[in-house]
Amino acid sequence: MGKKLPIGLIISALLLIITCQEPAMGQDKEKEAIKTTIDGILDAHARSDADAWLGQWVQEPYVFISAADKKGHFYHKGFDSLSELYHGFWPDSVKIDEPAALKLKPVDFEIQVADRLARAVFYIEWSFKSEQPDTVYHWKSFENYSLEKQADGWKVAAISAVNLSSYEE
Repeated sequence: MGKKLPIGLIISALLLIITCQEPAMGQDKEKEAIKTTIDGILDAHARSDADAWLGQWVQEPYVFISAADKKGHFYHKGFDSLSELYHGFWPDSVKIDEPAALKLKPVDFEIQVADRLARAVFYIEWSFKSEQPDTVYHWKSFENYSLEKQADGWKVAAISAVNLSSYEE
């Protein structure tokens, strides 16, 4: 009986370790799926693709985007408001004559997943090729995304951003 107890404890400990690792592996898959969603929304933004950009959002009235730089702060709440913002502001204010003139690179990810909700905090390094010859702008922003898991994958529910480079100018 003395020998069976340690073997039983060892087997129990191994089962506990294996069981505890499964959610961690699942979280790694969720984190990769979240990065894919973020890459998708950034790529759509860089290409001024309204349908793709809006397709990455939860389509509810509670979603919002909040951004600040040295010029001030803007805030839009609701999916319809985001659609108006995107269609009314971005494509007209930034004219991109060549594909991929705007590059968005997310770096330094911290992602937390809790069942069907997640938070991703990271920096984005931006570079934009201007219409003026040999002019490229570079800046960095801090981004905080809240995401929800929907039937068709992770969707953005909120974005808070600060353009860090604007404060260095």
